[in-house]
Amino acid sequence: MKKSKCRILSGFVGSSLILSSFGEEPKVTDQKGKLENALAAVEAAEKNLAQAQAALDAELKKAGSGQVPKPPVKNGTGTTSGDQKVVPPVKQVKPPVQPKKPADERFKAPDNVAKAPDNAVKTESGLQTLVLKKGSGKEKPTEKDSVKVHFTGWKAADGTMFDSSLKYNRPADFVLKKVFKGLTEGLQLMVIGEKRRMWIPADLAFGDKGNLAGDLTIDVELLEINKPPATPKNLTAPQEAESTESGLKSVVLKKGEGDASPSKFSEVSFHFTGWKADGEFWQTSKEGNRPLPKLALDRVIVKGWKEGLQLMKKGEVRRFWIPKELTFGDKPPRGFPEGDIICDLELVDFRERPKPPEAPADVAAPPADAIKLDSGLAYKVVKKGAGTKKPGPKDRVEVHYTGWMTDGTMFDSSIPREKLFTVNMSGGVIKGWLEGLKVMVEGEKTRFWIPAEMAYGDQPSRPGAPYGMLVFDIELVKIISPKPQRKRIEAVTPPIQINPRPKPNATNPEKSGGVEKKDPVQKEQGDDGNQPAKPAQPAPSEKSTGSVKSLPEQPVERSVSSE
Repeated sequence: MKKSKCRILSGFVGSSLILSSFGEEPKVTDQKGKLENALAAVEAAEKNLAQAQAALDAELKKAGSGQVPKPPVKNGTGTTSGDQKVVPPVKQVKPPVQPKKPADERFKAPDNVAKAPDNAVKTESGLQTLVLKKGSGKEKPTEKDSVKVHFTGWKAADGTMFDSSLKYNRPADFVLKKVFKGLTEGLQLMVIGEKRRMWIPADLAFGDKGNLAGDLTIDVELLEINKPPATPKNLTAPQEAESTESGLKSVVLKKGEGDASPSKFSEVSFHFTGWKADGEFWQTSKEGNRPLPKLALDRVIVKGWKEGLQLMKKGEVRRFWIPKELTFGDKPPRGFPEGDIICDLELVDFRERPKPPEAPADVAAPPADAIKLDSGLAYKVVKKGAGTKKPGPKDRVEVHYTGWMTDGTMFDSSIPREKLFTVNMSGGVIKGWLEGLKVMVEGEKTRFWIPAEMAYGDQPSRPGAPYGMLVFDIELVKIISPKPQRKRIEAVTPPIQINPRPKPNATNPEKSGGVEKKDPVQKEQGDDGNQPAKPAQPAPSEKSTGSVKSLPEQPVERSVSSE
């Protein structure tokens, strides 16, 4: 919210006025305000006169003039004097300008960023390269190898740096065939330790559209070459392989420890290396020494992995031949293989998590004592809550839940994840949830039977989504309501009574409205310039003659703001 402006005028009749406005300065309509404005105007005029005098002094001195005449200045006696000192203008000192930090030379575009020099080597594809530092050895990477490199890249058109591994103080690692064509081709010309500059045309980079459109220039230093794992000798499972009902087959390559195996609700850490059915290397989790993730086993995408890991012991390494029904299918996501795959899995570690409840006895249909709503939603309170407050449309709620299909198959639960699920009551979840949560209070646990039209339908578009009528046990742990907006506080100007302005006093024009106009130049001297000044007259009050009736002293507020 925009804070209101505030002006405080104090020191008059021992009181202070707070004049507040919202977006514009307040208008002063009383005699006290006018007096303050008049004094400010006189002070500003004196300051301007002093600055003008100083400028005149400087010009006359340059011309070789002698004594510089002083302009008459009004003093406390009402006369003028040419000996009155003029206050020189205050010289403004500018803060020192901080020097700009020098640009990092590592990221500076080379002079030939736009065009390769004549001694650059050009390939048939149009790629041009120039060796900046020679390497050692003879081995060069293939497109199937993974490499570790340092690089810095610029747009050839204007020399703008678009990325650099040096910014992150660590090299980049990747499989050659997974980057753009020009970089894949250029790296296959290099040996370890070599540094080379590449001028890559747009058709070998990212094309003519997007943030990296156009030609690119890249400096690359090859640090390491890593060969892919050897292709398994057996592309099909041998006869001694262990087989499951689903068609998954496996052979133990290294025995593990203990007798315990993960359950489908365990949290697991594992490595994998995969090949396509024809033996072509696909991917490995051991590239780049990345941190090993901890995954909820029920969240693992590949069904074959989910089933296979439950057969293993901690530390075990096992090779699996996985049919396409348990992999990514015939139409896998981009970058994933289609059809059957071969995978080596290593179970590094696992731990058990809380298990969700078993499917209830009435999972197939709502019982007779369930409450049915006009929408088709049915529910039954399993555990009563506390209070009467129910979620509103602007609230958020934190819940634990478990969901089943009507055949008792559990498809999701927050309990093994050991983390509450937050729902925004304005949307973002299925209709059955939004309607059902509205009837609950904090601490309550309710079972809902949600018809297909209020869930994912009978034929959901998302692969793997549950279908038909769904059953949920939901426990409402907490209702979070938005904080109420703070009320706007408006500053109120004290009610000052303003009487009509009287005519000027004929005997003393300096007096107007009962307020004596004080000479702004007069300081501590009397009328003759030598005698002590008379004691200051008390400020007018309600009993004084004048046109302004002052109110009792007002408290000074330091700030008035509207939130």
